[in-house]
Amino acid sequence: MKARICGFLYHDRSVDLERLAEQLPRLAAFAVTHTAPGVLRGVFADTNTEFLHADESSPQTLLQSPALIAGLRVAGLKDLMAMKLKDIAERRELRDYLDVMKIDQDAGVSLEDGIPLFMERHRVSPASDTLVRLINAFGYLDDVPDDDTLPIGKLELASWWARRQARLVGELTHTR
Repeated sequence: MKARICGFLYHDRSVDLERLAEQLPRLAAFAVTHTAPGVLRGVFADTNTEFLHADESSPQTLLQSPALIAGLRVAGLKDLMAMKLKDIAERRELRDYLDVMKIDQDAGVSLEDGIPLFMERHRVSPASDTLVRLINAFGYLDDVPDDDTLPIGKLELASWWARRQARLVGELTHTR
């Protein structure tokens, strides 16, 4: 089974990673495993954690103000959809396909809405080949590794995505 990471993204250098690395051991055991500009990775109380400055490698646009939940700023669904679409375009992990499927089905942010949100957040040009690669990735999961920690299997996800990609392409074709 693959280890999961609890990830935290932040904007505008709102987190001082050096200070955070000093403070976390006061709460629970914390071992730093990697640092780089805008990145702090470690193991916090047996949980792999990652703190990433979202704008470090390329500027991003925050689409919604984060909600404050239990003292943490939590991204809104529009930002989550945009970030998950970027994950599908770049790293192609099965859990990202599941997350986008659930946001599309249950959370009120459709895939059709998500694509322009992805473009806005990540400053993707409409002429970019990124969009073609993303839409192609929706219908081809053969090279995406299985993930036995998910509540549904790869075949079921691939079937849903094949139908959803066809519907998306049909809707995009009719809006031109």
